[in-house]
Amino acid sequence: MTKATKIAVLGGGNGAHAMAADLTLKGYEVNICEAPEFKEAFSTTLERQAIDLIDVWGEKHTVKLNMATTNFAQALKGVNYIMMAVPAIGAKSFFSSIVPYLEEGQTIIKWSGNFSALLFANILKEKGVNQIQPAVRFELTTGGLRNRCSTPELHWHLKLNLNFLIPLC
Repeated sequence: MTKATKIAVLGGGNGAHAMAADLTLKGYEVNICEAPEFKEAFSTTLERQAIDLIDVWGEKHTVKLNMATTNFAQALKGVNYIMMAVPAIGAKSFFSSIVPYLEEGQTIIKWSGNFSALLFANILKEKGVNQIQPAVRFELTTGGLRNRCSTPELHWHLKLNLNFLIPLC
């Protein structure tokens, strides 16, 4: 990833907040987006547009985000990567919500698997994206956000030129 990389982190829990703060501190432009039905629980992040993070040395950092929102269209516009830090139970709702706002060339990474790629492919088909041509390849990488994990990733190339990655460990 280059310094010009723009990332949307979807989800409003601890994992999404930690991921958004970590990526921002690494120099990426990060939007965090929670589902509108959880707006009240996400209100502090929405109001502050920042995340307080305490690092491993006990130092507190206030990390200013590019954007915190409950609007999927705003969060996904122009991003290179979409990091979905939502539990498997929330995948279907998030997938259905983001389909209208996906852009060519975006890479989607779903951090909890549970057959998410198949679920997403079916949702795309239901939404009228029938030209799905997944090309599956497995890569061993070391996840920067998942320490000490060799992550085989299921990489989907869709007709929309979207990439879909699922860490399988």
